[in-house]
Amino acid sequence: MHTTVSLLVLACGAFALAGAQSTKKAPPLPSICVVCRCTTASNGQVSVHCSNTDAVIEMTRDEVWPTHLRSISLNHAQLQELPELPKQKLHTLSLAHNALVDIPDRAFVNFDLQELNLGYNGLAELRERTLQGAKDLRVLKVHHNNLKEFDWSAVSHMTQLSEIHLQDNHLSNLTGAPLELHELKVLNLSGNSLTEFPTDTCSNLVRLEELDLTNNQLATVPECLQSYLGALQYLILDGNKIARVEGSAFTGLATLTTLSISNLPQLKQVDSAALKGVTDLKQFRCAGNKQLGKLDKSLFFMGEDKLQQDWSIQTIDLSNNGFKHIPSDLVPWTMVDFVDLQDNPWDCNCEAQWMLDMLMPILYKKNSSMLVNFRCASPAHLASRRIVHWLDHKGKPFCEDAPHPETQVAVLQSGSSQGMLIALAVIACAALVLLVVGFILQRRYDQKRRELATRMGRCRRPRNGDVRLTNPKFGI
Repeated sequence: MHTTVSLLVLACGAFALAGAQSTKKAPPLPSICVVCRCTTASNGQVSVHCSNTDAVIEMTRDEVWPTHLRSISLNHAQLQELPELPKQKLHTLSLAHNALVDIPDRAFVNFDLQELNLGYNGLAELRERTLQGAKDLRVLKVHHNNLKEFDWSAVSHMTQLSEIHLQDNHLSNLTGAPLELHELKVLNLSGNSLTEFPTDTCSNLVRLEELDLTNNQLATVPECLQSYLGALQYLILDGNKIARVEGSAFTGLATLTTLSISNLPQLKQVDSAALKGVTDLKQFRCAGNKQLGKLDKSLFFMGEDKLQQDWSIQTIDLSNNGFKHIPSDLVPWTMVDFVDLQDNPWDCNCEAQWMLDMLMPILYKKNSSMLVNFRCASPAHLASRRIVHWLDHKGKPFCEDAPHPETQVAVLQSGSSQGMLIALAVIACAALVLLVVGFILQRRYDQKRRELATRMGRCRRPRNGDVRLTNPKFGI
């Protein structure tokens, strides 16, 4: 009995406690989380995402920020100046897609930032004092601004920096030297106006792994690459003014895995030794170079004893160039996973018969979608024809002489005459069939009429003019 009473008392106490806890109000959200979106990680750190002007007004008030902030995103907030931010240890700060034209000196000194995004603003300069104090920064994004010059002294104190994104500015010059940036792995300078990649820059980036120089004004492949960037794995030189890729251009880049030399309107020559020493290449893109008319068969040659064993390239894009022919032994085609040869002005003569006999079955099996625009441009009688059209053809269509114009006319006329004769024969046969059917139907119709007249009797007018009824049934 006492046990039962004790249990009831405990149950009532637990129920009362639970009710009291349920009625206890949750702590109010920080006011910034009313106008912005706040997310809390499992470790209690909060990320704030704002994209409206109301958030800027809210930031001016006291105690609007949550504790344990990890990141703040103020993108698309129409900011014209840096707002008041909490003095907390932030991991990430993004101020992209605003109207910032200047950043105050030492603006980020109170944070332990690791990533800062200032992209898509109107910044015209990046001073050394601007980023002073952000010594732990690892990723810096200042892309899509109005920078005309970049001095490495602005980031020289950031010894942990691993990525710098400066693409789509108006940079024409890099000054100073990145003396202390020993951890820099990624450098994006695409979409600027650089006419050179300075040796002072190149020589201090010995651990750089990715370099994008797309759409600049470079006239040659930077000479310093082979001397200092031995750790480079990813190199993009598209859209520059390079007219020739010389034999020593990439010597020393043994770790390079991706190389693109595409959309170079002035490129006319790639030396046969241009890839010498690039032994780990996996993706090679040389496309959109309209003035590039040939490649030497030894471009990918690594020696007879190494070709099969050490071949590494899995993707080759040679589309949209000026190629009429390429050597049949340019690469070991069966060992490449992806090949694009489309949109070249291929001359489908006997010299190109090997593409139909040997290459086409390989490409058709591996990726037939890359054959849609793999077409002949010449000779005239084969122009615009897809080469895959002759797949499994038993003859040698590329080695056959083109029909003489007079022969073509004669064949056309002969073909037309034969067509007319066939049409006339068909019409005659149809008419004959109709005539026979009509004759048969008429015979049957006449026969039925005679039978009907015989059964029912008919009037006959004798020669003497008398009329009498006759009926064979009655013998009269």
